[in-house]
Amino acid sequence: MSSAGNNPLIRIAGLHKGYRSGNRVLPVLQDLDLEVHPGEFVVILGISGSGKTTLLNLIGGIDRADRGTLGVCGVSLPGASETDLARFRRDHIGFVFQSYNLLPTLTARENVEAALEVTRIYGRRMARLRADEFLTAVGLADKAAAFPAELSGGEQQRVAVARALAKEPPLVLADEPTGNLDSETGAEIWDLMHRLRRKSGAAFLVVTHDPRAASLADRVFTIVKGYLQPTTPVD
Repeated sequence: MSSAGNNPLIRIAGLHKGYRSGNRVLPVLQDLDLEVHPGEFVVILGISGSGKTTLLNLIGGIDRADRGTLGVCGVSLPGASETDLARFRRDHIGFVFQSYNLLPTLTARENVEAALEVTRIYGRRMARLRADEFLTAVGLADKAAAFPAELSGGEQQRVAVARALAKEPPLVLADEPTGNLDSETGAEIWDLMHRLRRKSGAAFLVVTHDPRAASLADRVFTIVKGYLQPTTPVD
C-alpha cells in the first residue's frame, strides 16, 4: 500500500454500484468518473437516495463497487482484503458523519485521543497534546472534559471535525455534516471545515443536499439518477 504523492488522491473511472432486490439489481451509481486532487474542497450535491452516501462509502473502503477503477490515496480498493481496507481507513481517511458518531462514554478530548491512538503513531502524551490543539482549533478548548451528552449538536460536530483532522489525513470524507444542525450552526460548520482545510492542506470530499456548501467548493458535482454531473459553483 503506497502513498499517492502528487497524483490525484481519488481516481475513479467507470464505477458502477447496484443493490439486489429480489431477482433484479437496482443501479445506484452508473459509469461514474471522478478525480480529486490534494488540497481540493469538492462538494457532491444530490437529493436523499441519490447515491451520495453510497459513493462516499465506496471511496472510504466501507462498501465495494460492482465494477470499475477506484484508487484512493495510492491504494487500489477493488480486491483489497478487509485487513488492508481497515489499515487504509486508519492511515489515510478522516471521517465526519451526519450523526457525529462520538463515543458517549468518552469526553471530547478522549474522543479525539482515541482516533489518534489507533494509528499507533502517537503515544498517550502526544495524543493528549494534539487533541487539545485541535479542540482549540475548533473553538472547544473549554469543553475538552465534557461528554457528548453535555454538548450541543454543533459542538459535537466540531469535536467530530477535530477528531477527523487530528491525525492529519490526506483526505477527509464528510457525509451530510450539517444534516442534523439548524441553519446558523450549519453555516458555522461549513466555515470551520473550509478554514481548517486551508490550514491542514487536506482534501475534503463532502456529500450533502445543502446547497450552501457549494459556495465554498473548488468544484461541485450533482448526482442525478446515478450519474455524476459537473455543476457550476454558487458564488
